[in-house]
Amino acid sequence: MVDLSKHSKVVIVLVAGALAALGIGTVIYMNNTSASVRTEAVSAIAREEMRRINDLEKVIAALKTKLEAVEAKQLQTPVPTLDATTKPPTPPSKVKILWYNNFFGHPYYLKPEHIAACSAWCEFIHDTTMLNDPSVAGVIFHAKDFNGWPKKTVTHQHWIWWELESQSNSGWPASLSENIDIVFTFNLEAEVVSLYSDPYAATKHPVHTIQEKNAFRKQGHAPLSILVSNCMANNNRKEYIEELLKHIKVDSFGGCVHTKDMPPDNDKLKLISQYKFYLAFENSNCKDYVTEKYFQALHVGTVPIVFGAPNIDDFIPANHSVINVEHFPSPKALAEYVKYLDENDDRYLEYLAYKDTTPGSGDGIGKVYPAWKNRFQPMSNGWEVMGFCKLCQYAASRKPMKTNFVRPPCRNLHVNLKP
Repeated sequence: MVDLSKHSKVVIVLVAGALAALGIGTVIYMNNTSASVRTEAVSAIAREEMRRINDLEKVIAALKTKLEAVEAKQLQTPVPTLDATTKPPTPPSKVKILWYNNFFGHPYYLKPEHIAACSAWCEFIHDTTMLNDPSVAGVIFHAKDFNGWPKKTVTHQHWIWWELESQSNSGWPASLSENIDIVFTFNLEAEVVSLYSDPYAATKHPVHTIQEKNAFRKQGHAPLSILVSNCMANNNRKEYIEELLKHIKVDSFGGCVHTKDMPPDNDKLKLISQYKFYLAFENSNCKDYVTEKYFQALHVGTVPIVFGAPNIDDFIPANHSVINVEHFPSPKALAEYVKYLDENDDRYLEYLAYKDTTPGSGDGIGKVYPAWKNRFQPMSNGWEVMGFCKLCQYAASRKPMKTNFVRPPCRNLHVNLKP
C-alpha cells in the first residue's frame, strides 16, 4: 500500500484537481491539524473519489455495451418501408370522410397542409346527419369522445377508430373489432399510423451551438429540463423526477414537480432548445407510445432522456442520440452521467453527431440508422398528410375489411428509485 504521508502535497493537488474536475466543490481545510490527521483526511477523500470515478466508468462501459447492441439490432433487422404515396381513387370522385364525434371535447378541423396531397379528391366533413349518405365513404370515431355506435346502413362504408392515448389511459369497447374497419393510432402495426410529430425533422440542425448552450448554463439554466403536468402517471414518472432532483438541478416548467415558471412567450420549442438535455418522460410504458416530448427534443437539438416505450430503440435515429433511463441502475447514477456530459463538451456532442452541423450542407440523413431512415423518411414533411390521406385511400377503395389490429399490452415498469 502506498504511504500517502510521503506524498501528501502531491496527493492534495491531485485530489483537489479531481474534485474541481468533477464539480464536487469540496474545500479541504489544512490549518490547525496535525500531519497524520491531514494525511488520513486526504487518503479518505482520495479513496472516495476513486470509488466515484470507478463507478462512473462502470456505468459508461455498460452504457457503451447497450448502445452497441442497439446499433447491431438496427443494422440487422429489416424494417418495412411505410408507403406515403397517396393516389386518387378511380374513377375520380370526391371522397367524404365524416367526423362523427369531437376531438377531446371540441370539433377537429384539419389545416389545409394536413391533407395537401389529397385535398383535390378527399373532403373531411362534420355534418353527422350525413352518416347514412352513400357519398360518405369513411366515418371517424375519436376514442376519447366515443359514446356509442350509431346504426350503420351504408354498404362498405369504412369506420375508423382514431386513438392517440396509450393503453394505460384509454380503454377500447369490446365491440370495437365488430364495428371498426381501420385503426388509426400511434402503433406502427396499425392499418394507418398516426404519429405525434414529424420524426424525420430530427435530422435538422441544432437550434443552438454548444457554446450558446454553455452560455445559457452560466445564466442559470439547469442541465436538465422537463415540462409535464400530469402527476398521476402510473409508471413512477413523478417519483423518479423527485429522486433525480436530489442529485442534480432540473428546471421543471409543468404543473408536476414544478421548479420554474415558463417564460412570458410560452414558446416550448424555443425553451427546450436552450437546454442540453430534456427529460422525455411519458405517462405510460407502452409499445410505440412515443409522443411530442421525445420528437421535439430531437428536432431542436436537445438530447432527450427517455422513459416510456419499451421499444424506444425503434425510434432512435442513431447510436448516441438519446439517453435511456433504463440503462442506469438509479436516478443518482443517471445524474452522475449527465454531470459528466455537462462538463465534457466533446462527449456531449457525440449525442448530436448524427446531425450535420456544417452550415449550408443540408440535413445529416447519411448519419442515421438505415432502418430508421427507411421507416421514417417517407413521412418527411408529411407525417400528418400521410395519415389522413391514407385514410382517404382506404375509404375510396370501398373494399370490405375489418381491422385485425390488436393492441399490445403495456409494461408495468417501475424503475429503481434507490440511490
